[in-house]
Amino acid sequence: MKQNNKTKFILITIILIGILIRLIYMLDAPIYTIQYDIGLENMSKDIDYDSFFELDRNYVKENGNMEYLITVYKTGHMLESNTNQGYHPPFHHYIAAGVMRFCDLFGASNKFKLEAAEFPAFVYSVLIIIIIYKITRELELKDGATIIVMALASFNPLLIFLSRHINNDPLVTLCICITMLYLIKWYKQPSMKYTIVLALAIGLGASSKISIIVMMLPLFITYLVKLQKEIDNFDMVKKILVYGLVFGVIATPLVFWYPIRNAIKFSQPPFGIAAASSEFSVAHTDFLNRWLINNEFFSDKLELTASNVWCYVLNSSIIFALDIAYLPHSFLNFMRVISLSLIVFAIIAMIKYFRKNYIYTMLEITSFAWLISFISFNISLPYSCTMHSRYIVALYIIGMIFIGKLFESINKKWLKVLISILVILYCLGTVAIFAKIFYSV
Repeated sequence: MKQNNKTKFILITIILIGILIRLIYMLDAPIYTIQYDIGLENMSKDIDYDSFFELDRNYVKENGNMEYLITVYKTGHMLESNTNQGYHPPFHHYIAAGVMRFCDLFGASNKFKLEAAEFPAFVYSVLIIIIIYKITRELELKDGATIIVMALASFNPLLIFLSRHINNDPLVTLCICITMLYLIKWYKQPSMKYTIVLALAIGLGASSKISIIVMMLPLFITYLVKLQKEIDNFDMVKKILVYGLVFGVIATPLVFWYPIRNAIKFSQPPFGIAAASSEFSVAHTDFLNRWLINNEFFSDKLELTASNVWCYVLNSSIIFALDIAYLPHSFLNFMRVISLSLIVFAIIAMIKYFRKNYIYTMLEITSFAWLISFISFNISLPYSCTMHSRYIVALYIIGMIFIGKLFESINKKWLKVLISILVILYCLGTVAIFAKIFYSV
């Protein structure tokens, strides 16, 4: 579907502003601020970066993402332990360490090299925006709907938050987006090319963070649906079976090599993960406060003692990190109302398009798979940190797509105006959030 010049201009402007915010965020915020699981303590603005490279225990915690990165950079080898962040696969850390090694060619300082380790996440974040745009093209969304989706994607605080992380969340988010895009493409027209891309997206994603195996459910169901749809076409059935074999040959070793390595070396259960520190435990919380609602919805910062899953999911998509309070309470409530309103519209769209079109059904299956995975994750590991919205970022992205589809399909002008106003306010709110961060760090 062709877009007119006005739409192209609006989209380019939206995307460029989103990229600019990410770039400024990466360049402005020091590596030791607003990260997740970085493994640093006793930080100050006059910190000596050389101490990081020496793994000074006054600053660097054992086997956090900082030590993981420094170890790969210095030795080319993974951590010799699966404690803390050591249970994670190393693909992203090797990419970030490779950037640091490249900086060595130009005699860069330790400070510059460590700050440059954020650059891969910035690249991932730009690619995520591009992939989401490509998904809108595959879905043939009209101009207005595409603008809605891209505004939400470009100005989503959580996606911007991930745009400078040195942990593996940004890369696995990119791989999830690539999987969704090429699953749509593959369903429309199965091919060897799309099969290989899917296998690499799943495999390399799993070599960075094993949670991407959740995408195997929509992938497997889509494979069976397509096989059943083509059951009378013998030649196509043969091709689909070959594609399945090729996918397995490529993806299986990439997915399983690290779990097997850790099972042999550390007796770690397959796809097992490390438990959080006991200070994060919320196992004592009753069902009502943990899974329904409590006053944590109105918290002005994320707390170690926070226990309500849904409050934390929403708040962590706005506030980001533990013990960081930098936004007025009234503004936080404003963003909560806007975010909840958009979530309601996304749910309405999902209900409306349930089973009307398999591609949208596949996106809903993907959402369901991530939601069930997230709930299971929090049941098995009842900690405040496991409730973070970065674990279900796929739901945010799929929600954006459904909001765009709803905007496209409704005939009531006042509803279109309401959605447009909510999206504009959401984008302006995101700008205010990061303006405050730039001012504070």
